[in-house]
Amino acid sequence: MRQSRDSYVWILGGGQLQIPNILCAKELGYKTIVTDQNKNCICKKKADLFFCVDIFDIKKNISLSKKLKKKYSIKSIFAGGIDCTVTQASLAKQLNLVSSGITCAKLTNNKYLFRKFLQKKNILSIPFMKVLKTSNGLIKKIENKIGYPFIIKNVDNSASRGIEIITKKIEGKQLDGYVSNAIKASRCGYCIIEKYYHGREYTVETLFDVKGNFHPCFITERYFNHSNGKALETGLRNPSKLKLKDQKKIFRFVEKVAKSIGIKVGPAKFDLMISGKKLIIIEMTTRLSGGFDCQYLVPAATGKNIIRAAMLTSLGKKFNKELLMNKYSKVGMTSSVWPKPGKIKKITYKKIKLNKNDYLKVFFTKKKNDLIYNYKNCADRACFIIAASINEKSTSHLIKKAKKNINIITK
Repeated sequence: MRQSRDSYVWILGGGQLQIPNILCAKELGYKTIVTDQNKNCICKKKADLFFCVDIFDIKKNISLSKKLKKKYSIKSIFAGGIDCTVTQASLAKQLNLVSSGITCAKLTNNKYLFRKFLQKKNILSIPFMKVLKTSNGLIKKIENKIGYPFIIKNVDNSASRGIEIITKKIEGKQLDGYVSNAIKASRCGYCIIEKYYHGREYTVETLFDVKGNFHPCFITERYFNHSNGKALETGLRNPSKLKLKDQKKIFRFVEKVAKSIGIKVGPAKFDLMISGKKLIIIEMTTRLSGGFDCQYLVPAATGKNIIRAAMLTSLGKKFNKELLMNKYSKVGMTSSVWPKPGKIKKITYKKIKLNKNDYLKVFFTKKKNDLIYNYKNCADRACFIIAASINEKSTSHLIKKAKKNINIITK
């Protein structure tokens, strides 16, 4: 079979966060292949080639790759804003393309294995345990090994699905329900329970280029509501308010961790907490961030183009360091509105006239007739507001104006 003369970037996932990936590939002169299990996903019409395949089904993706490589010249497997790093690494290996490798992807994709690794390397030691099923004596085991407060987590999923924060003694039956939910939210069939810490949370994005050089990209502040035992992200802020010396300390720390794992090329993204004077890694992954962070927030606040730098790396190419440098100094923030649970009857948004230095985008993740349930995880949000302006006050004002113009009616 004759192979196409065109070169392709294979983008995993077809959601809103993958649109900037498609645009970046096209700007670089490549055509795009998109795979997603949703045959009606937003990226379907934007891709040059679309295949309805579950991005977490590695066998089906490998099978598809064997067929595609006979006809198409695939130059990159790209995962950004979506948790399918093991699929990305597996496809890259199959097609002999750039990746940090299957071992790194599997280790960082599994919170339990990652905790074990950090403990073994004496990088970070916090009490944790693996739970395969509920049992009569489980509460005692948790109290003896971890104590209160503790947090129940999924092992290999995103958006805080299945999370429950326990701050005081509970009954065994209630615990069983929380554990079952976390196991259900995990693809591997078990969950992790660990010590719960209070502190300020951050996304720390970094990138290793094709020569193995480490590049700090950005640090974004993350704000959460933990009041109902959940971890609901309520907003982001970029750049962070951290002092420069503290930022450098964090970047040195995560570089050490990434290298100890064996990452030599590609993204290394961390969710990190500062609790007192302690740096606690919540989790990490070998992909670019989600949550509209590197896709919209950071470019709006700083002018950095993380996606382009990461995609050039995935293509085996060098990138200009200017892509990771501040071009302007704005304050970017995200927020959401939280309509009452129920069936959506109407969504309206009146666009705001912006000043020259202002940036504002509103994305709706729900549509008319969709159901909004009680908010249990970050994926339950109905919309995202991304704003940037000359200072925090101006940005906050933009967000307030946007919220006033958003109307989501539920019944």
